[in-house]
Amino acid sequence: MENILKENPNKNNNIQIPVIDIKNINNDSFREQLSKEIFDACRTFGFFYIKNYEDCIDQELINRVDELQRKFLSLPLEVKLKWKKSSSRHDTLGYFRLAEQHTNGIYDYKEGSFLHIQKEESRDCSNETSIFPSHEEEEIYGIVGFKENVENYIRAVKKLGLNLISLVSISLGLSENYIESNYMKNPSSMLALLKYPSFDCEPDLDSKDKWGIDNHTDYCFMTILKQDDIGGLQLKTNDGQYIDAPTIPNTFICNPGDLFQLLTGNNYLSMYHRVLYNKSGRDRYSIPLFLAPDWHTPIFPIEGIPKAPERHLENNMDPYKGYSYNKYYKEKIHISFTYDE
Repeated sequence: MENILKENPNKNNNIQIPVIDIKNINNDSFREQLSKEIFDACRTFGFFYIKNYEDCIDQELINRVDELQRKFLSLPLEVKLKWKKSSSRHDTLGYFRLAEQHTNGIYDYKEGSFLHIQKEESRDCSNETSIFPSHEEEEIYGIVGFKENVENYIRAVKKLGLNLISLVSISLGLSENYIESNYMKNPSSMLALLKYPSFDCEPDLDSKDKWGIDNHTDYCFMTILKQDDIGGLQLKTNDGQYIDAPTIPNTFICNPGDLFQLLTGNNYLSMYHRVLYNKSGRDRYSIPLFLAPDWHTPIFPIEGIPKAPERHLENNMDPYKGYSYNKYYKEKIHISFTYDE
């Protein structure tokens, strides 16, 4: 394991973001060590990079999805609205416009599309038929293979994520399939294709209180993010400082979500993070996969696992013991979108 060092300008120390080499993730001789590296990273910091993932997901597939994402999100607005999200307050699947979503009352300067594989997820949805273009529409708008490649990407990253989850189980002294078999028999994961348009022409004064996404945590079990070379993701450390998560070629950046912190008794921390308002001069793209538990399974802390250190946690999940992902997600998400009344 190596570390990416980012100098904290307000403290005389360095913040270390672990980079974990998963080349041997399928080799039984290395899985115990990998599980320890992930445990240490998430217990102390809440984020880590992974590299050498090619045995789990093909780089050519990643490149194709990146290209198709850019083409899709560069289509005219009236075209993208053909696949817009439902008006339901509890259904986020589909395309959403720039600044349609907000965080902490501040508009997110991003647009994108939330997608999943209809027949392979347990999520309750009301907008199933129109979140993907049809084959005919793919040809018309120059995005042939969009649905097929996105769905293949979801399957591949989900498989990678479940492999990481099995290492988490090992790190907690459980059988490697414990979490998957008890909480993820029919997971409700979701992919986001996100675009943060560049607003480099705007003066600093206008963008003072603008963010790509303001300070937040993720709701799921684990987020697996592919980001481009522009950057903008910032992580909040235990001492309250924000540091950049640098873009590292051929890596994913991973972080536990709220319900994983709850499940693991605060061993795997769901840490706050944000995305800067993009003034780079180029549009920024990212692809997070939110790996989530079964839609209706209640989540309680697992009994008998290592006790987490006593510490102040800004993100206290104790009030949500017994919540299902369905209940938690809907309670959180309905306040983050603008709706036409």
